[in-house]
Amino acid sequence: MKKKAEVLEKFKMIKADMNNATGRKIKRIRSDNGGEYMDRLLKEYLSKQGIRHEKTVPFTPQQNGLAERTNWSLVKMARSMLYYEGIDKKGWAEAVNTSAWIINRIPNTVTVKTPYEIVYHKKPQLKNLKVFDALGYGHIPDEKRRKLDAKAFKCRF
Repeated sequence: MKKKAEVLEKFKMIKADMNNATGRKIKRIRSDNGGEYMDRLLKEYLSKQGIRHEKTVPFTPQQNGLAERTNWSLVKMARSMLYYEGIDKKGWAEAVNTSAWIINRIPNTVTVKTPYEIVYHKKPQLKNLKVFDALGYGHIPDEKRRKLDAKAFKCRF
């Protein structure tokens, strides 16, 4: 997101995706009292949807421990991927997204299930898992190429 004002629209998209994928509704969200979550329109939307908004006490990241630990794990994993592959820090967003994808497919020591299994009630497919920044090929659709043009382009995972 480029602006804090985009939080409501992004939340609506995530809510719709989760509902479509799982058939379950979001019942509550927890935030750190950040300004992006205190917007009047977001508050009204959450209230109308019956979603409880739990807020931590300002300046107490300890109260948001799970989120803080998760962010720490994501950044640590992303930093390792960038360093190992020798990728410039500009690739941090993709490294964090890849880290989240992986973490959501790693079994939890408490439930012995992956976060993916807990949400979607099925085992995750790992057949598309590749080494970060590995060479890959993207397909070019017929409509976007001519008869003798290449059917794929080189890219990085």
